[in-house]
Amino acid sequence: MMVCFSKTKSNQAKTNTIICQLGDFEGVVVDARGHSGAIALLWDSFIDCSILSSSHNHIDSSVRWDKEDTVWNFIGIYGWFRLITSRK
Repeated sequence: MMVCFSKTKSNQAKTNTIICQLGDFEGVVVDARGHSGAIALLWDSFIDCSILSSSHNHIDSSVRWDKEDTVWNFIGIYGWFRLITSRK
């Protein structure tokens, strides 16, 4: 199982404590900036997860479930969708 939390008010230290309390989970946290919330990605320890990139708006990861050959890309995004149109 993978879970992505966005706009969490927890900081990295508090979220890491929660991850330890959950047991067989690992995770990564990108702390909040100013009034925005943090973003966190948690996964079961049997999942092979590598973080490819992250910012205060996203966490991009490469995921392999239980030693399968297929590798997936998982992206957790925090923010609003903004459609940009241009006039010519």
